[in-house]
Amino acid sequence: MEAELNEIPGTFSQQGFFLQYTSLILIVLAVVIGALYKPNRPASASLQEGFVAPQPEIVSLQFNDIFDDASSHINEAKLLGLTQVAMSHDVEVDATIFVTEEDPDEGDLLALERSVTLFRHFENAGVPPEAIKIFSVVDTGQGQARIAMRRMRSS
Repeated sequence: MEAELNEIPGTFSQQGFFLQYTSLILIVLAVVIGALYKPNRPASASLQEGFVAPQPEIVSLQFNDIFDDASSHINEAKLLGLTQVAMSHDVEVDATIFVTEEDPDEGDLLALERSVTLFRHFENAGVPPEAIKIFSVVDTGQGQARIAMRRMRSS
């Protein structure tokens, strides 16, 4: 009688049922074990501990005439707009001073003087000293300065 039922279309045998049931259990078991035994290594694209990515620039301007030639005297009228932004918003100032001099010692000295003058200018405008970053580069033809402003990091 059982052999006759298995031959009727639309019915199934017990052996086929148990085979499918066992396959399903093995699949579920493999997924659960795979989820529990994931490797505990960090993703390859993760940031190192302690690394803080810089904020995107709000504005970045190149200047050719904010200092008098071969001196560190600053033309404050040229920086008026940036000074107003620095005074009224929480921003970080990133500046790069470019100096081209025949004598490297004079170039280093002029770059240092201009960096200090620019630092004091923004500090007097109300920018916190820790938010001012100034770098000097000697022997480049990129103008006198590049000043960028970024949103200040929240602590």
